[in-house]
Amino acid sequence: MKSMWSKMFKRRGSDNQRDNSRLPAADVQSRLVDHVARPPENKGVQPSMKLRRFRSKGGDNQDANPHSSSHDPARDESTKKLARREYSELVELVQNHFKPIEELGSNATITDAKIIFLGEQHKIDTQHITYFLEHTVRDGDIILLEGYESKQAIEKENDEYLKTVKKEFMAFGWDDMSLHDKIKDKLEKRKSLIEKSNRAGLSEKLKNGLFRQGVAVAKEALAIAIGERNRSLVATVNYIREIYPEKRIFVIAGKRHFTHDSKLGKSVKEYPSYIALMTPTETQQEDLFY
Repeated sequence: MKSMWSKMFKRRGSDNQRDNSRLPAADVQSRLVDHVARPPENKGVQPSMKLRRFRSKGGDNQDANPHSSSHDPARDESTKKLARREYSELVELVQNHFKPIEELGSNATITDAKIIFLGEQHKIDTQHITYFLEHTVRDGDIILLEGYESKQAIEKENDEYLKTVKKEFMAFGWDDMSLHDKIKDKLEKRKSLIEKSNRAGLSEKLKNGLFRQGVAVAKEALAIAIGERNRSLVATVNYIREIYPEKRIFVIAGKRHFTHDSKLGKSVKEYPSYIALMTPTETQQEDLFY
């Protein structure tokens, strides 16, 4: 575990930078695209409007003339001290409240990752995720949330995780909401089979048969809840990366989305710069399907 953490928090010097020449040509070319002109489709506010809004406040502006101000050694030293303190606080925050997702691994540090996967247990870990976002999100970041349709824009005031984050960011859903009814139907069928298996007067053979049917239906529900919905997660991440190649992306989901899907693991490991963390809370049985 110690070596895992050391990789996540290692500082990268100029001779330790990732070789960008390994990036696919299409990815390099996509960086030249004017992504503001191609906002994601959604049911709510147009992302381009949000982008213009935080740019108007200076959240995404670059200094046109970085040499315009005179050199001030005292100010430079103060800036370095602030950066070191913020780095130390970030390391402490992550080590105290999260652990690595070993199934996904990581190939970047918490400070330089372009994609940050956050696994949590619903309803229990809200404070952990909110606190983390409050202290790590920067102006211009993008947050993808479970429970909202893929590419649907989310207003921060309407979500528990986002409402207290002070920075100017964009948020979208990654989910396929059409699958939730299928999951619900499977779970109701499972419940019915289990109830039947517990009725008095049934032979052991019939009870066992009904119970096995219930287990099979539960596996079908889990395959939809994790596997099929994760296809939407990956498709959404890839879409956002293409449209906003320079943006940092946070992806928040129930931890089993990250720990119980080998196909997702293969997709994630193709990303050139990511880190995967989850809360240490033990996942409860009722949290399996969402």
